[in-house]
Amino acid sequence: MKTKIAIVDDSRMLRERIIQMLDELGYEVVIEAENGADFLDQLNRASSMPDVCLLDMEMPVMNGCKAATALRRLYPPIKILGHSFDAANESAMLRAGAHGFIAKGATPEELSEKIAELVA
Repeated sequence: MKTKIAIVDDSRMLRERIIQMLDELGYEVVIEAENGADFLDQLNRASSMPDVCLLDMEMPVMNGCKAATALRRLYPPIKILGHSFDAANESAMLRAGAHGFIAKGATPEELSEKIAELVA
């Protein structure tokens, strides 16, 4: 059974690149959202819940920290992997409830390892 992934990032181009990478790694992307509010709305209507959420830190409408806090409260089984170009955002994401953090630009192998750690 494939691990189900949600990608929450305001950059459409980056989401598309990550979806392609995850597909090649054998993961199934079940939700793609442009911000935290969009993601929570999609979760409310989803027929299939993600196992892991790759969650960007800096987004309009609802940023990663606010989304992580809401996710931990509303959907505790979903593992949250914070994702940002700025490594300084790691501690803020972890304090907000993320289970882990990975820098944007990580290799496919690094991303796969982090996801595997979260679902193990």
